[in-house]
Amino acid sequence: MGPALGEVLQDRETAPRSGGPAVLGGLRAERFVEAPAAGRWRTDAAIGQPVEAGEAVGRVDEHLLCAPVRGHLRGLTHDGVVVRAGQRIVEVDPRVPPQFFGLGERPLAIARGVTAVLEFHLPASVT
Repeated sequence: MGPALGEVLQDRETAPRSGGPAVLGGLRAERFVEAPAAGRWRTDAAIGQPVEAGEAVGRVDEHLLCAPVRGHLRGLTHDGVVVRAGQRIVEVDPRVPPQFFGLGERPLAIARGVTAVLEFHLPASVT
């Protein structure tokens, strides 16, 4: 993420991805759970649910998956979805207070860019 995030580009390519997940509560990748194998994801968990480190949150076929850190579920793949090995399927927000509803910084910047393009290109009768 940087100052150009969400900027509308007309004369150049996007920058290559750099870095990794944003830091939340001092944690980056360690707040995610990835599917250990391809299979069907099963969970009874819900976005916003508090979790303790090591608490079971679901399974991919026979693989039990646990929350990596204490916090609240911020990202959660829908129950019953077939996932691929290595796919991120759980995200825990370790912050107090957590943010698990609404738009985070990155999606909000992208939404602002999309809105700017739509406002520029829509006919006046539509706006």
